[in-house]
Amino acid sequence: MHGRGWYQVAFESELTREVTPAAVGARRLLLLRMPEGLRITDATCPHRGADLGHGGRLDNGAIVCPFHGFHIGIGKPGAHGLHVRDYPSLVIGGLVFARPCDGHDNGFASMMEELGRQRIIVPGFTLKLRAAAEMVIENAFDQAHFRSVHGIGLHGGFRLRPSETGELAVEGSFELPSSPWQRGRPGTEGSVVPFTARAFSPGLVVSHLGGKYPYGVITAATPTPEGGCIIRLSLALEPDRTNRAPPRELIDFLLRRSRDGLDRDRLIWEHRSGAAPVHYTPLDGPVRAFHDFCAGFAEAAR
Repeated sequence: MHGRGWYQVAFESELTREVTPAAVGARRLLLLRMPEGLRITDATCPHRGADLGHGGRLDNGAIVCPFHGFHIGIGKPGAHGLHVRDYPSLVIGGLVFARPCDGHDNGFASMMEELGRQRIIVPGFTLKLRAAAEMVIENAFDQAHFRSVHGIGLHGGFRLRPSETGELAVEGSFELPSSPWQRGRPGTEGSVVPFTARAFSPGLVVSHLGGKYPYGVITAATPTPEGGCIIRLSLALEPDRTNRAPPRELIDFLLRRSRDGLDRDRLIWEHRSGAAPVHYTPLDGPVRAFHDFCAGFAEAAR
């Protein structure tokens, strides 16, 4: 399953060298800063299996293997007749995504390009987690946990939306307390705002909260070779009339609240028994839909 569909593999600010190693689960990747832009390739040398991300370098459009010094071509054979496969990449608003297999775009690339034109994308933070990536993305569809874990009420329940491009989407309404972002004073009445979540892969969900002060959250959970995942969370904000971002203190508030929310979830995720029997309730309909969505990726992998 892992490696099919889009995954976020870095923030652009992390690419400080020409060659940067990355991974989606057990698949080792290279992030290459080249004159024509970013390219993403397999990291395993086809000669003897060296990881080209650790000690490899670029030379005249090829990767020089740190093991034997062979020139490994990108997408086509290099000087020594060897090459690595390259993959679709996407860099939007400082976020770097890879799609290490054919298919399963599910409309993500066009959605992000539109988001990049219409919103201000703010790269957020990174969090390492000892839990499966799909557990993180499932959270956006688990309507029963929002009140108990985060103190956020639901106005009604989640409804599955018809898929537009192969993604999985739900919609509902949250009862949000007053906050600096909602421009309410503590202790005053909160707001009911519409909520949507769209999963494009087992490792990517884009959520949106509407109302008078809307904002979006891009949550990426990329599996690591060790079995955990790396969460990268970013914001998609509406510009003001002068095309500027909201004040930095409000952006920092949203990022702190998002980090606090993930820390609350983390306590559950890292201590949950994956072997325990599951007894679903009617509230778990969206969660089960997400599991079916992930099963489609796993079936394609087989």
